[in-house]
Amino acid sequence: MAINLIRRNKTQDFIIIEKNSRIGGTWDVNNYPGCCADASTRTAHSLLYCYSFDLNFVCQQEYPSRDEIYAYLVRVAKRWELLKHIRFLTTVENAIWNDDEKRWWITVTRHSNKGRQHNREYIISSTYLISAVGQLHVPAIPNIPDLNDFKGKLMHSAQWDDSVSLNKAKIAVIGTGASGVQLIPELAKLASQLTVFQRSPAWVLPRSNSAISRWKRLLYRYMASLRQRRRVELLHAQELVHEMVVDPSVSNVVGDLSLNLMSNQIPTNPNLCTKLTPSYPAGCKRVILSDDYFPTLNERHVRLETKPIERITDSGILVVDEKKAETFDIIIFATGFRTTEFLHNLNVIGLEGRSLQDIWRKGARAYLGMTVESLPNFAVLYGPNTNLSHISVILMIEAQARYISAMVDTVQATEALGQSIVVVPRATRVEEYNTEIKSRLQQTVFAHPGCNSWYKTQEGVVTNNWPGTAVEYQERLAVLDWDDYESRPFGATRKKGKECISDKADDGKIEVWDLGGWIYYVGIATLVAIGMSLSKHYTIGIAIT
Repeated sequence: MAINLIRRNKTQDFIIIEKNSRIGGTWDVNNYPGCCADASTRTAHSLLYCYSFDLNFVCQQEYPSRDEIYAYLVRVAKRWELLKHIRFLTTVENAIWNDDEKRWWITVTRHSNKGRQHNREYIISSTYLISAVGQLHVPAIPNIPDLNDFKGKLMHSAQWDDSVSLNKAKIAVIGTGASGVQLIPELAKLASQLTVFQRSPAWVLPRSNSAISRWKRLLYRYMASLRQRRRVELLHAQELVHEMVVDPSVSNVVGDLSLNLMSNQIPTNPNLCTKLTPSYPAGCKRVILSDDYFPTLNERHVRLETKPIERITDSGILVVDEKKAETFDIIIFATGFRTTEFLHNLNVIGLEGRSLQDIWRKGARAYLGMTVESLPNFAVLYGPNTNLSHISVILMIEAQARYISAMVDTVQATEALGQSIVVVPRATRVEEYNTEIKSRLQQTVFAHPGCNSWYKTQEGVVTNNWPGTAVEYQERLAVLDWDDYESRPFGATRKKGKECISDKADDGKIEVWDLGGWIYYVGIATLVAIGMSLSKHYTIGIAIT
């Protein structure tokens, strides 16, 4: 978002509030053993797991590790000189719209390492407010009785403590989602005993990770045109995976692939296979990628527990129908995040004192997943119904950043003239849009009644996922229809009609004169020269595309 403001809007007039001590977001805080890109099949390839305007993300393997992703984010932030805009260790206490001044008043707290008494609270005034907290940032701790009685070490995968020794320890892992499946094989290499507590099994497909050869890494690094072409190939291939969401026959094929993987990797343990076989269709929860998860659960010192947890004791975990608790040194929660509680604990108050909690009392919703009724000059990145299960969500976020930048540009340009403009989505348009999205989601595997996932609320409402493809979403956001908004000008002209925003920047083409480009054009020039020479004796045709 910040880079779009620099590239598209040509402005440096923005502030980034960051609660942590450094950049990286989820790729900063998630540093547990085995953490890496894990999205479906080749969507986690580094060329889809990077920004379109900086494709020079070349990794050692097809699937980038957490450290490689984090290093890439740091490099991009430094390249665009974003650090000077960031206020670290700062949290937002509330954001209140001042309709007299047509500005947001944002109360923030700067946290001190010296203790709470040294914290400093102050107010930031802004003409536009953007939430970029995303869906995966508040760890979900299960409500298990007597949790605090445990005298060993408790930690969440998103709050990893590197100081804790795992060697020869008796470890419990609660949760078998994406982070758990990555973490468990790594823990099994160190633990003397590992017990995995599973509420429901996951569909698992082979990751088939492989090293990227040195010569290919060199080609990717120095030939931008090759990177761009490979990215397009991956994108088109991955969009086909979306069929699993809308076509039951494709979902069944994915399920069969997972069962085949399981039977091949643990052929002599039918009881374990039964416990690991899901009862819901593939795709309604996140499909997990792993080459070593099933074999790890079949190791002698690893045990899969499927009985519900009754309570935590001072020394371990007691499950239902058992009289004695199993003892552990360490209990690890791989239980994900509070995903459906968008903008958790953030007090946002808009027009006529209406709060975000009141607006979303029946579930989070936003027009195009970004703008919210009664909240003027406000937008959300990676908001309600913008998550994807089949391809990198970066494709969605970049489209959102372009759209929001166009709105910010109008607000800032108006302010530069000494005027002001207030933009808020029409309530009727928000209702129409969300009715459409809910109807489409009911036709997807996400809404399957036998499946509880982080995509939907306890009431069964899918609030997180987008029902279509990434390309469809990008196309919808390529045009900003100002008639979808109530724009109240104060001394300015009201915005009307449609504004095309898809071609306001030359995305992905910063490195025009890369090595690949030179080779391409030199090759064409050579062909032309040869053609001119041969034309003295022959008539030939050269097609340049």
